[in-house]
Amino acid sequence: MKKIAEVNGSNGDLIVCEDCLIIERNNFSGLFSGFKQKDRVKHYYYRDISHIDFRKPSIWGDGYFRVNMPYTAENPEAEIGVIMGANQEMISDPYTVVVDATFFKKKSEEMQEIYELIMRKMTRAKSSSRTVISTNSGSRMDELKKLADLKEMGVLTQEEFEREKQRILNS
Repeated sequence: MKKIAEVNGSNGDLIVCEDCLIIERNNFSGLFSGFKQKDRVKHYYYRDISHIDFRKPSIWGDGYFRVNMPYTAENPEAEIGVIMGANQEMISDPYTVVVDATFFKKKSEEMQEIYELIMRKMTRAKSSSRTVISTNSGSRMDELKKLADLKEMGVLTQEEFEREKQRILNS
C-alpha cells in the first residue's frame, strides 16, 4: 500500500493510501490511550466507508477525522456519533484521529486538503465498484427508487444519477 498523505494526530496517525485509510495507534499516546492490540492498526477501504466526519483544528480547539463505517452485527458501534466534548472523550473512539490545534492556521489548510483527497478517493472507489442497475430486474419505478437511494448515499454524483435516470426512462 502506497502512502499518499499522513495526519499525525494526538491519539494516533491517519494514513491515506491508494485503496484505503489506515488508523495507526503505535505512537506514544496511542499506546497509552487504552486501545487493545487488535485496535491499534485498522484498515478502512474507501468503498466500505459510509462517510468521514471532519472538523478543522482552530484557535478554539482541536480538529478530528472520524471514519464512519456501516452498522453490522460485528461492528455495532460503527454509527455512533462523535462525542463533541473534551478531546479525551474522542481519544478512546477507535474510528477517530484527533488533530492537535497547535499552529492551527497552517494545519487547517493542510487538513482540508487531505479531507478533500479522501473524499475524492471515496467517490472514485464507490463509483467504480457499484453495480449497474439492470432493467430486467423489476419495474422502472423500482429501478428509479434504487437509483435515488444510491445518489442519496453519495455513491452517485448528480451527473451520474441523471445519466442513469435517462437510461432507465428511455429503455
